[in-house]
Amino acid sequence: MSTYVEILVRRPRGWPWPEDSLGLDSVYGESGWCHECGTPQTGQVGALRLQKRGLTVAGGWVPNWLYDFYCVENPVVETGRGLGLEFRPIHNPKGEDLGASQIIITPSSVPWFDEEELEQIIAPRHGVGSVRCEVCGCRRWMPMKLANLPTPNPQVFVERPLVVSSPEHFGDGRQSMRNILWRRDAADYLLSVGPRDFVVGAEFEV
Repeated sequence: MSTYVEILVRRPRGWPWPEDSLGLDSVYGESGWCHECGTPQTGQVGALRLQKRGLTVAGGWVPNWLYDFYCVENPVVETGRGLGLEFRPIHNPKGEDLGASQIIITPSSVPWFDEEELEQIIAPRHGVGSVRCEVCGCRRWMPMKLANLPTPNPQVFVERPLVVSSPEHFGDGRQSMRNILWRRDAADYLLSVGPRDFVVGAEFEV
């Protein structure tokens, strides 16, 4: 039995670059994301780039617009690696090291939720459960905290991943993100480096 928790963001910090792509061009490439709904069409191919404007590189945080990108300052990276987390350097707009790293979060290979069950839970709150993008065809579910959703498929946790994201996308407008769960030890690490930025949300015993 393991405990997995949702980490809620108290305050996003920093602005991705390029601004006109919400930072997605630098992460996925210009053709690697849907310009209509903001959903990635490929895996990450480049470094996250953050502007220094409004950003203090300290502790742990999530940038504006990219709410499933978790960042930490470089002095705490080795502690995270000791747990088994993987990291990728973050750059400034000039391509220089920002002194911080992004935690790599791999999507689950199996669905987290039953679609009919999601529809029954989400639709009464939003008037619609999901919307399919007319350009890329991606289905995005309306945003919902994990505390209000069913326990994810147990197969997600068979290998006890430190952190895992849903294959399902959630969001509205040009925002598209995946839900994320952290194993308790990984969550404790993140909370310790960003106590003012993060708080525990839903918890699941699996």
